[in-house]
Amino acid sequence: MCLSEFNMDKNEFVEKFGSVFEHSPWVAERAYDPWTGISENPLGSDTIHRTLVAAFRSATDDERLAVLKAHPDLAGKLAQAKRLTEASTAEQASAGLDALTDEERTAFTELNDRYVHAFGFPFIIAVRDHTKSSILSTFRRRVGNDRTTEFEEACAQVERIAYHRLRELLPGTPQTADVSTISSGTYYPAGGLPRQNQLMTDRAVFTDSYAVIPRKVMTDIVVSYLPHWRNARAWVLARPLSGFAETFSQSIVELSPGGGSDNPEQDMAAQAIIYVVRGELEIIYFGVTYKLEVGGYAYLPAGKPYTIRNTSDDRATFHWFRKQYQQVEGIELPDAFFTHERDATVVSFPDTNNAWATTRFVDPEDLRHDMHVNIVTFKPGGCIPFSETHVMEHGIYILEGKAVYRLNQDWVEVEAGDFLWLRAFCPQGCYAGGPSRFRYLLYKDVNRHPTLNPWLWNA
Repeated sequence: MCLSEFNMDKNEFVEKFGSVFEHSPWVAERAYDPWTGISENPLGSDTIHRTLVAAFRSATDDERLAVLKAHPDLAGKLAQAKRLTEASTAEQASAGLDALTDEERTAFTELNDRYVHAFGFPFIIAVRDHTKSSILSTFRRRVGNDRTTEFEEACAQVERIAYHRLRELLPGTPQTADVSTISSGTYYPAGGLPRQNQLMTDRAVFTDSYAVIPRKVMTDIVVSYLPHWRNARAWVLARPLSGFAETFSQSIVELSPGGGSDNPEQDMAAQAIIYVVRGELEIIYFGVTYKLEVGGYAYLPAGKPYTIRNTSDDRATFHWFRKQYQQVEGIELPDAFFTHERDATVVSFPDTNNAWATTRFVDPEDLRHDMHVNIVTFKPGGCIPFSETHVMEHGIYILEGKAVYRLNQDWVEVEAGDFLWLRAFCPQGCYAGGPSRFRYLLYKDVNRHPTLNPWLWNA
């Protein structure tokens, strides 16, 4: 199907889509000519989004900066004076930013002032992906970024805002399964179904030492529904597999409003780690309710019951790591804890100029813990400059950015939303590519003697 069949000339295209990027119709003007060459679903919102984003990304840094500066402060003076664009007004209202308490308004004002002073442009976030509390927590985290990282994060949020605005302009238009769903630098799958005319060829591969599950694979076709869970579905990324990675299970769980479980774990020997990538969760542990937002992290020891639920009006998505606990005589079981990545310890590797850092939630020398789930962050150009070859199994979920991995003798490109599954002793290294930071969630088994007889783990 060609553009000419829709009779939309350049002026009409710019008139319809010129407001998608805040006060920046030039993005639509530059996207028009490339769009005329699209023969497949030219009026799909995701097709137009890709074309507009390509025009935005090809602009100079000064031009992209001008787009950032065109955005209003969140809950700022323009909003109070009712001088926002119609789209910005609706977006801010969707997260309750039009109904702040005095304390909240003061917090936003102080953060806005700090942020603009540090970066020279306003704080930008796709508020339709958030609640008021998660916006504030993300605001507090991002104000501590360096300017390069924050510039790219702000540009990514502008692109996400554009996606939501296009869905409003073109309701009911076709959408592919591979929509970039990034919230505060954290990718999560959106589901959906692939089109019938989509090519089958992809980057999915399973070898005897590693597997790559690209984000396009995580569609509605491959979800699982779990016993004793309601309004929930899961993408199971890894499970113990004889002769491969044998120690852990990792799933991405999506809860609709009202979803959750009063009996989530059937294996009393299994410990769990939960990391939230979208929305808000409540975990009830021995009568105490803990609320987790995006970036929230919980460790739940083996044999201890808990309840998990989504009481919000939007979906919540989290990574659920499970591993049978290897108890050791004389070492007590670890305690449950609930925290957030902004409160965790960030350790930069020596002589890397902070280009390679790990966010740690547990002291590596705390021998009570036999698994770690950390966040590893690389600045653009950062790398693991040798082939790590070690006893630990890995689950690696790419939260943000892109890179090239060296796995065994293979070079593998990865991007946000991809999952790498590595057995013990698989050689691995990587180069962070692209204009923004590269982050991934990393599982590894630690702090135990190599098991000679797996049936003795919990004897």
